Amino acid sequence: PTQPALMYRIMNEEPASLRTLIPDCPEALEQVLARALHKDRDQRYQAFEDLQLDLRPLMLEFQQSRSRQLTTQAIAQASAGDLESAQTAVREALDLDPANREAVQLRRNLQQDAQRRFIKPRVEALLNASKELLHSRKFEEAISSLESAIQLDQYRTDVQALLNTARTSLKSKHRIGVLLTYAIASAQFNVGGKEIQVHGFLQQGFAVSD
Repeated sequence: PTQPALMYRIMNEEPASLRTLIPDCPEALEQVLARALHKDRDQRYQAFEDLQLDLRPLMLEFQQSRSRQLTTQAIAQASAGDLESAQTAVREALDLDPANREAVQLRRNLQQDAQRRFIKPRVEALLNASKELLHSRKFEEAISSLESAIQLDQYRTDVQALLNTARTSLKSKHRIGVLLTYAIASAQFNVGGKEIQVHGFLQQGFAVSD
C-alpha cells in the first residue's frame, strides 16, 4: 500500500488479531498488545512501566514453559548418550528458570555421571592392584587400596564386596596369629601336655585359614 493508505489504516482500522497470525500466541499476550495498540489514546497504556508490569508474568510463564521443554529434551539426549548436548540444554533450562527442580536434579545427575567417568580409570587401577595384593596375602595394603577406591566411587558394589572379603581375610590372619602364639607358648610352658595342646591350636588355626 501507499504511504497515505498505510497511515489511514493505522489511524482508522483495527489491526488483525495476533492469534490469526500466530495461533500459538497466548491470549493474555494478545490482550496486552491490543491495549498497547488501541486507537483510543486513553485506552492505551499511560506509562511504559505499566506495560512492563503486564508483560512480566507472561515472560515468566514463557520462561518456565521453555525451561520444561529444554529439560525434556535434555533427558532424551542423556538417554541417547549425548551427554554434552544434554548438559547444554539443562544449563539453558536453568538459566530460564533456576527453580526448575527436575532440571536441577538432572544437572546433578549429569555431573555425577561425568565425575564417575573421569575417575573410573583410577578406580579400576586401584581395584586391580588390590586383587594382586590379596593374592599375595597383603591384606592391610589391599584394604587401604580398596578404601581409596570407595572414596572415589562409593557406588561400586564390586569394590565394596572385595573390601569386605579383604577385611574378613585380615581378621582370619590375626586369629591364626593368636592361635599360633598360644600354641608356641603351650609348647614352651606345658611340657607334659604340649603335643595335645599344640595339635589342638594348630587345628583351629587351619580351620580359620580355610
